[in-house]
Amino acid sequence: MDVIYVPKDGPHISDGERKSYQIGETMDLNCTSGRSYPASTLQWYLNDVLVTDPNNIIHYPPVDSNRYAFC
Repeated sequence: MDVIYVPKDGPHISDGERKSYQIGETMDLNCTSGRSYPASTLQWYLNDVLVTDPNNIIHYPPVDSNRYAFC
């Protein structure tokens, strides 16, 4: 049996409260998803183009959902 747990809210993007960037400026953003099972897969798009260059994305290991109770 597979148990599916969907996040209560959509992903949250934090940007240090910046509202705009200039062309060529580096963006420092973080996208976090709520707990889910299986773990959510997040992807970044810039101007409707999927960002795939590994130099532009830092992948963090997923949180072990077995260590936390879902509320």
